[in-house]
Amino acid sequence: MKYYVPAVLIQEIHDLIQQSIITTICHTLCEKNKCADFITKLGALLNVDFFILSSPPHEILSHHEIDAI
Repeated sequence: MKYYVPAVLIQEIHDLIQQSIITTICHTLCEKNKCADFITKLGALLNVDFFILSSPPHEILSHHEIDAI
């Protein structure tokens, strides 16, 4: 059976809420959070399951300025 990926993620979030691991969820449109949108798109391009940035990518600085405004 093939699952619709967002449905699986929504179920996992629901399970975490039920376990009281997550207590608050706040949705922000990507237009209002350019840094998060940039990092999400960067992560989608990488072919790895887990990645840690030791420092912010240089390209994110302009997005940070936009978010600050």
